[in-house]
Amino acid sequence: MCMLKKSHRVFLSVFVLAFGANKQSTSAQADGGYHSDPHNNTSNTILSTPLVTAAATGLKANKVLSADSAWQCLSDIDSAIWNIEMNDIEPRKKIRNKEIYFRQYLNEGLSFWTNFPDDQRKYKWAKMLNSYELNFWKDIESGAEISLRGEYNSTPVDFDLIYFWKVNMTKVRESVLSSSSIPRDEKANYLTRELQMELSLSKNKVYRENTEQFLNTIGRKFEAILSILENDDKCSIALLNVDVLFLGVNNFDLSFEDLRRFVRPYLNDPHASVRKWAQQKLALLDLEKNPLKFEGESINGQHINLENYRGKVVLLDFWNIYCSSCIARMPVIKSAYDKYKNSGFEVVSVNVDPLEDLNTVRKIEKRIKTEWPIVMIGGKNRNEWKSESAEWRRIFDTYGFTFVPQMILLDKEGKMRVFNGTLQEGDVDAEIASLLKQ
Repeated sequence: MCMLKKSHRVFLSVFVLAFGANKQSTSAQADGGYHSDPHNNTSNTILSTPLVTAAATGLKANKVLSADSAWQCLSDIDSAIWNIEMNDIEPRKKIRNKEIYFRQYLNEGLSFWTNFPDDQRKYKWAKMLNSYELNFWKDIESGAEISLRGEYNSTPVDFDLIYFWKVNMTKVRESVLSSSSIPRDEKANYLTRELQMELSLSKNKVYRENTEQFLNTIGRKFEAILSILENDDKCSIALLNVDVLFLGVNNFDLSFEDLRRFVRPYLNDPHASVRKWAQQKLALLDLEKNPLKFEGESINGQHINLENYRGKVVLLDFWNIYCSSCIARMPVIKSAYDKYKNSGFEVVSVNVDPLEDLNTVRKIEKRIKTEWPIVMIGGKNRNEWKSESAEWRRIFDTYGFTFVPQMILLDKEGKMRVFNGTLQEGDVDAEIASLLKQ
């Protein structure tokens, strides 16, 4: 019977052997490491690199069970993870325990995959594991604490565990993609989840490779999804995920030029929707060189034209009344506005709802005590809002916006200097202060 472990100081089983590496090329060490066998001239195999240590991974060796017993073990771990999600426990413990169980689910699942290669339930495990999110922290306890504080940008990770994951899960992915029993859409979903996980993990500078390698990795995963999609319309999910690059520009330490290099090749992609996405993103990036043009009437009757804001630093904030994160961010914007409004900082709030929601917008304005103009561009009513000619739709279609908030910080010449990233989370003061000095 499978025993669920909450301790992360347990032993590792080396499943890379199961995928065809030379079994004689390694020998187990007391510390859980693996080294090349000096009597076997195979030091260049992948197993010659030390793998995962017991204390760092939380993975557990397991005796061979029957297929049904082994599957029940996986089901028990899955249930334990679900119970953690549902139960009201201390947040740090919840994060910690989930990471431990994720690692055990990885280990037991690879055991199932190895011992029962013809059991089709292995694909169900692969799909479920793919929905979980390992963090690969070097120390689970401290990783959980850091995560709880929201300081994930520089958390130490276990590179041996990452290596272990990549070696084994590459083989799992190859099997998933070559299986005739798995529909194309499910394969695309599997690859999409891999892309999501890579992007999430890459917010951690310690995990992330250098910029070129990072973008190459994201590009390969993105193109793998596109390569198996039969219908152009289905590219939208992949595009939404790779769009995270633009949501968290600062989080990935990407420059606008980095993004241009990433996007340009997709102007020639065989999928029309991908070509359109590339055109939209390049139009957005062009705002770094060409001043953004926008004008409209505020809800208080003031005519707003960004050309009249030259010489000032301007935050352009696109939002709607249903976006809780947009509204939650407004007090931070208000604080920055109060601090820098006498130094040349302005905010222009662009609401994408129709005018029939004006009362709700005014209530939010009153609650936040905003002093900057709010321009509503959603038309007079819902019918106009749905129209293809609606102003909000024209802007969103031009720059490829698919959601709110969208936040753009303009310099004194009206050119884009920051897009999303720290504008949406974190301290905005440094960005504003820097531009005001220029």
